[in-house]
Amino acid sequence: MENTIQTEQDLQQLIGQYESIRLDFKASALLAQPTERIIKQLTEDASAFANTEGGVIVIGIREGKNGKKSIANEIDEGVDPVEMSPERLEQLISSNISPPIPGLTVRSIALSGAKKGRAALVV
Repeated sequence: MENTIQTEQDLQQLIGQYESIRLDFKASALLAQPTERIIKQLTEDASAFANTEGGVIVIGIREGKNGKKSIANEIDEGVDPVEMSPERLEQLISSNISPPIPGLTVRSIALSGAKKGRAALVV
């Protein structure tokens, strides 16, 4: 699944989808939190995915509820890649999980329009 999320259009196609055992959505605001909170949130999710079938965390999608289930509502304001680069986020996650997760990567997807210069991150 992670290889199918490459473009902003791919992100748009996630709107309306439910979170699942292989897909999790996080708002970009998470990355404005203290580093310890970022690490806790993302390492828990990455570890959970690593201990099952794998999965994808998309940072930059605001979610809502449909009954008890979480659903992707919209692409949010995105992340400033200068403040949190994909490489830095990957290092934060990787260095706080033991044993390391083989194949863990963080990819940046550039946003357009009013969000130009910002990005969503796919873990």
